[in-house]
Amino acid sequence: MTKTTNSHCIGSTKTDLIRPRFTAFFVALPLLSTLAVGCVDTTDPAPAEVRTATGDDVAVYGVLKEIMLKADYASKVQLADVAVADAGFGVGAIEGLRGEITIAQDRAWLSYPEGDDAVRSVKLETNEEQAALLVFTRVTSWLDTELTNDVDFDTLDASLVQAMADLELDPEIARPFTIEGKVARIDWHVIDGSQLPDGMATHADHQNASVKGTLKNADVQLVGFRSTQHQGVFTHSGQTLHIHVIHPESGLSAHVDSLEIETGTVLRLANEFGTQ
Repeated sequence: MTKTTNSHCIGSTKTDLIRPRFTAFFVALPLLSTLAVGCVDTTDPAPAEVRTATGDDVAVYGVLKEIMLKADYASKVQLADVAVADAGFGVGAIEGLRGEITIAQDRAWLSYPEGDDAVRSVKLETNEEQAALLVFTRVTSWLDTELTNDVDFDTLDASLVQAMADLELDPEIARPFTIEGKVARIDWHVIDGSQLPDGMATHADHQNASVKGTLKNADVQLVGFRSTQHQGVFTHSGQTLHIHVIHPESGLSAHVDSLEIETGTVLRLANEFGTQ
């Protein structure tokens, strides 16, 4: 069983999660976070720090292609420098690809690999940790709806686009979203950069350098960003989504590789958000 150590101000506990898988996907940043695997685009990546074309709505620190092609795992921002506890919302990877970052609920949820089958998770209001990749904003207003169909990772984007059309939201800008409630299945991973080879690493290398697991019929919060403008920056080529999961019962946060969500699950789309 994959074990999660939940570190808080007072001691720590260990909780069994549903079975680990050790064929990982790498994901979006480090993580496959997972979005789908594919050939690596070898065109020149964007600069080391990029902001979205929509101005200051979403801040992006680091570039996925540089992580993949140039093994650039260096710090791009310190978490203490972003407003985590002020409606902060974000996903990313820790400097050195030492784990995953998820920002929600006025907390930074950090997960670190421990060996081949364990994850240590920490939830803090402020943190001195550094990020090799971070997509971040502050969401001050959400619009709530429900998924009208069962979805998996491949069909979620179309459901988001339809929901944005119904709510008269612009689908062309980078937009945060969250899905809350019971999900049928989530396959997740936490990257372990210490297991990667020196220099450029393939998707297979990243897949083999992660602690992986599965949640079934679990109450979770999915923390995600959708963008058609950031392929190679915070999503993989041909992908529009970067999603993490928070499992409050165990304290786990991780990159999402695949998912199965049923009709009627609550979907929240960011209405008012920005970095200022």
